[in-house]
Amino acid sequence: MNEVDYDYSEVANIGDYVKAWNFEPREGRSDSYLIGKVIDKVSHLNGDVPYYHYKVQCVRYADGGREEYNNEVFYVPFKTTFDYADRVTLLKLAKEPKSASDLIIAYEQKSDGTYEPFVV
Repeated sequence: MNEVDYDYSEVANIGDYVKAWNFEPREGRSDSYLIGKVIDKVSHLNGDVPYYHYKVQCVRYADGGREEYNNEVFYVPFKTTFDYADRVTLLKLAKEPKSASDLIIAYEQKSDGTYEPFVV
């Protein structure tokens, strides 16, 4: 169990762009993440357990060394059992992409409040 209780519910609002990791980045393993626009913040019950997440319209999906440009909807949980710092980050885009294949130039907000350049 984590010593830190990560909660990503306040990282983004509807209309913001986020980068969300599927797995924690590690040396020797290909990155797996999505970039997309938050279209809703929703909750539903999974049995008796409430599940809270972002509903994200994906524009980029990277997995296993390959990238896809798609328009699928993904659900990004606010919390997971095995969370880590910067699993979900806010992106400040230089301009909104007109299509999924547009180059995305952004600044990624890290958990310490700093921004790092990010280009896809």
